Order: sequence, then C-alpha cells, then structure tokens
Amino acid sequence: MSRLPLTSASCQLPIGAIWFALAFAACHGGDDHDKPHSDDTEVDDSDDTAPPADDDGDGYTTEDDCDDGDAAVNPMATELCDLVDNNCDGATDEGLAACFYGADGSAASIEDLLAAGVETAPAELVLSSPGRLVLGAGEWFASLRISADVTIEGAGSDQTTLSGGALLSVVVVEDNPSVPYGVNISSLSMVSGLGSELHQDDARFPAGGALFCRSTADSPTEILIEDVVVSETLAERGGVIYASGCDVTIRDAVFTGVEGNTTTRIGGAMYLVASSVSATNVTVTGFTSSQLAGGIYIDVNSSLTMVNSLVVNNSSGSLGGNIYSLGPVVCEGSTATAGVRGGVSDDIGGGVYLGDDLNATVTSTGCDWGSGGDDNNPDDVASDYFSGAQFSTESFACDAYDGCAAL
Repeated sequence: MSRLPLTSASCQLPIGAIWFALAFAACHGGDDHDKPHSDDTEVDDSDDTAPPADDDGDGYTTEDDCDDGDAAVNPMATELCDLVDNNCDGATDEGLAACFYGADGSAASIEDLLAAGVETAPAELVLSSPGRLVLGAGEWFASLRISADVTIEGAGSDQTTLSGGALLSVVVVEDNPSVPYGVNISSLSMVSGLGSELHQDDARFPAGGALFCRSTADSPTEILIEDVVVSETLAERGGVIYASGCDVTIRDAVFTGVEGNTTTRIGGAMYLVASSVSATNVTVTGFTSSQLAGGIYIDVNSSLTMVNSLVVNNSSGSLGGNIYSLGPVVCEGSTATAGVRGGVSDDIGGGVYLGDDLNATVTSTGCDWGSGGDDNNPDDVASDYFSGAQFSTESFACDAYDGCAAL
C-alpha cells in the first residue's frame, strides 16, 4: 500500500486508523504551542482591601459608629445627660430620668438626688444656677427651691409628677431683692403640696401648696405655667399658688381642689399680693376656704385676667365663693365653657365679691355666669354697697361702689 508523504504545506491524512494519530500530531506541530493553558497564567493571591476602620477602638467601625473619635459613643452605649447622641439613634439624652442643663453649657444627671426623695421625706433640691431641668416620666417626691432663671420641663402632664408628699410646697421661688427671676414650669403634674411653716406669707401663714413665689425687687418675678395639672395641694393661703410681687402667666392648665378640705382660710386656689395673673384655657374647680375666696383671692394692686377660662364650683365660708377681689377682674370668653359659675358663698358674692376698694371691678365679655343648677349662689357679683346682682347677659361691668351695668 503506497503512502502519501506528510509535509508542512500540505497536511493530508492517510486512510487508516493507525496513521490518524500520527498525522494529527504532525499537522499540529507535535506540541501545544498553539493551545492556551490556564495554568500558564500567573495568579495574584494578595488582597489590597483595608479592614474597616475603628478609630476609637470601641468595636464599631466608622460606618456604624456616629462618632468614631469617641469610644463612649456607639450603638450600644448608655445615653447620658450630656446633649450628645451617645447611642447613635439620632436623638440626644432621650429616655433619661432627670437632667439639668446649665446656661453655661454644662449638663449633669440629678436622678440620684431626686430618687432619694420618698413620700414621707421629699427631697429638697436647690436650683441656684440658671438652666433647664428636664424630667422624664415617673413620680418624684421633691420640693424644688429656685433662686435663678430656671425652666422645669416634664414629659407631659400625664407622665411626669412632682409630689410634695403632703409635707412641702412643690416649687418655691425664693426672693432676690435686686434682680427678679424668670421661672417656667411646663408639661407635668403637681400633687400633694402643702404650704408649710418653711414658706409663709407676710402674716406668717403657711402659703403656696404647689407654688410659693415672693419677690421684693423693683420689677416682678415672671412665672410661666403651661400644660400643668395640679391636684390635692393645700395651704392656709393659696392652696395652689401664693404670689407676692410675682406676675404669673398660666396656659392650658387644670387646678382641682381637695374635696372636704378645711385647711385653707383664704384663697383656696390662689392668693395674690401685688401680683397679676393671666390665665388662658385654665380651669379652677373644687376649692374651699373657711373664710374668704373659695377659688381666688386678689389683694390690692393685684389683678386677674381670664381668657377662655373657667372658675367653677368653688365655695367659701364667708365672702366670694369663686373670687374675692380688691383689684380688677377681667373675664373674656369665646368658648362655651368660659366663665364664672357654680360658686357658693355662705354670705354674699357667690361668683365674685368686690371688696371695699376703688380698684375692685369686674368686666365680663362673652363669659357664662351660670343659670339654674350651675348658677352662683346667692348671686353673681356683690359688694358691701350692693348684692343680689345676677346676669343673663354675658357682657357687663361692675365696680364696688356703683354696682353693675350691661355693656
């Protein structure tokens, strides 16, 4: 059998299996030069990616740590009273019990000081530096003594409670003859305060169950009370508020008296001396005095302005079931509940008694003075010069000497 020669220019395969392999190898040069091999490629096994940074060494990388320069700040840190987001949740000082933030930028927890107070021995906390006291939810047995510009802020009137333990005034604003203070109280409840021998009026009567404020400075101390509920506070004068030389602004508040109380002599809810009260959306109800002013006593050079507020169902053993006043009383109402109603006096002036003073006046615009079951008893307005004044109209004016007239 003849064979054809194998050449590089002509690759012809002979017929027959034996020559197939030889011819295939010859046709491809007899090696693997024309065939790529993966194992001929160099592989770089090194990893140039740097590990995640943890600059402060707290176990959390920069990606997860909101401050990787401070080991005390990370997602598992404990929140502190320091105006810092310690636990990286986007909020500062949240959920804490009691923090005081000084006007100088300082911050400190006072939880231990407040927690030391119990019902039978409330803590007496002195706040003598300007700043803001923030209280979380819970009940605190404490009397706060303030001698600076201070704000007291709770978590809500239904969440934060300050209690005097039926032993002490809840808040006391001390006198500074040279510079009056500015004090704000908001978003909390005040309960079981008692005007004690520690805090008395000029005639030495215990005063101010919830708030005692005295100022002898040339200008008055300014008090703001907002979103506050007061109950079960007592004093011989001013079961809730005793104010002497203090101007008090009250907004969105409810003051409720103690049923069957015989402690208060004058001013079941408020006793004002050289002070003014502006009350907006405020209810004063259920207070009793054994002598004058079941609800509010207004002395000479003092005044009361009510806007959409209600003084109702207070009683006195003598004059002024709801209000006894030697100064101006203004009642402005644009709501159905605003007014002076349901006051009971054992003498005269179930609604308002105007004392024998040239400044004793009442001006009513749009206020409800009751009728039928919620009328004032025995009358709406009275003085030593007239009695028995009852009003079907909501707008009228009275003074102690000349009586009343519709507006």
